[in-house]
Amino acid sequence: MPLSSSPNIVKIDEIAVILQRHALAKSVRLRIDPRTQNPIVTAPKSLAIKHIESFLYRHHAWIIKQLAFFSPPIDTDKVLFKGKSYQLIAQLNPEKRLTICFDHLQQSILHNTSTDLIKMRLKPAFKREALTLIQQHCIEFAQKLKISFKEIQIKDYKGRWGSCRQDGVLSFSWRLIMAPPEVLKYVCAHEVAHLIQMNHSPAFWQIVGTLFPLYKQPKVWLKENGSLLFRQL
Repeated sequence: MPLSSSPNIVKIDEIAVILQRHALAKSVRLRIDPRTQNPIVTAPKSLAIKHIESFLYRHHAWIIKQLAFFSPPIDTDKVLFKGKSYQLIAQLNPEKRLTICFDHLQQSILHNTSTDLIKMRLKPAFKREALTLIQQHCIEFAQKLKISFKEIQIKDYKGRWGSCRQDGVLSFSWRLIMAPPEVLKYVCAHEVAHLIQMNHSPAFWQIVGTLFPLYKQPKVWLKENGSLLFRQL
């Protein structure tokens, strides 16, 4: 769904919010771009600016709270994995090839390279683990609904956690592996539910609840803490 190429700026108490209008948008949506840290509001083309400003003022506290997540410095010697903080520990190793070893008991990752390089090299390992767990959950949920999907793809999304295409292809952000396990499981239930309901109607949420009854708390966690996952690697 392409967005307007010439966004405007709406200021709410000195906070600059990027306004993007879209002909197919049916409602106003607000998000924080995890890369640029800019608030972005998407609205229907015909919606008056006063209604958009009113929406932003009602969500002013939410914007402040989300932007605050970008303020605290991230500990460069730690990284999130399945919702837990793992210590990155460099060890001398006579071998020239890169070695990475997960110590889940001590919640540490042993390696023989620099901190910057290890974070870059961890991405493939995190993607593989994300794919394994996501496949397990999606197969389980699809079997419950007696349906099937075409395939699962792992993406490096910039502003979403998953998607479901009309042809049955499910895509997920690899960064979900850094979130608590129940958060990843919720997103899997969310996208599998879209195989039946390609919307967010009450019928859709009923399906999500059938697949994963405890989905509400992970949903809130992702909304409040999701930006943290983009600051890890």
